[in-house]
Amino acid sequence: MIHTDPPYSELVFINAHAWGESDMPLRGIHEYVHVFQCSHPEAPGWLMEGGAVFFEVWLGAQNGWVDSRQAMRWSLKNALEAMALGKGLVDMEYTRDLPEAMRPFHRQVAYDMGCWAVTYMIGNSPGRSVAGFRDSFYSLLEKSGWRTAVTEYCEVESVEAFYRDFERFMQQPTEDQLQFYESLRP
Repeated sequence: MIHTDPPYSELVFINAHAWGESDMPLRGIHEYVHVFQCSHPEAPGWLMEGGAVFFEVWLGAQNGWVDSRQAMRWSLKNALEAMALGKGLVDMEYTRDLPEAMRPFHRQVAYDMGCWAVTYMIGNSPGRSVAGFRDSFYSLLEKSGWRTAVTEYCEVESVEAFYRDFERFMQQPTEDQLQFYESLRP
């Protein structure tokens, strides 16, 4: 992603014919979320990629393109593998350039752990609503930047407190986490 001032985004797919029938709409959702995200101030890699994966799964499941339980279980497995190696959201706070040392963990932390962090944010917001996240969180991001948006949206005292609470959540049994995801409201 390239950030410009004022924000500008476009979406172009090259060689999309080779992606497969169910992959095209999922990639389309994922990349279109980035177009939406880039119309707001910069946010860390985990929030950008995690948000795109979250909406890819959420909207893809509503249209029958993905099994959300299977996709979320896969993301959870990958995220937990990275956590077992001592990696966390704080390692993916980049807004422009991915740190070289994090390249091997980019998928697991930014995409998969980020997806679960967005799930956790929505589930800990007052309305527990996906539409509320889209509308309220991004308004906060626009007004105050990502750190304040996370703390205000999740009603925590700091991003560090959010990270700490999220790490505790990630230690819960898989079934509890999947039920947490499934309890989110549209």
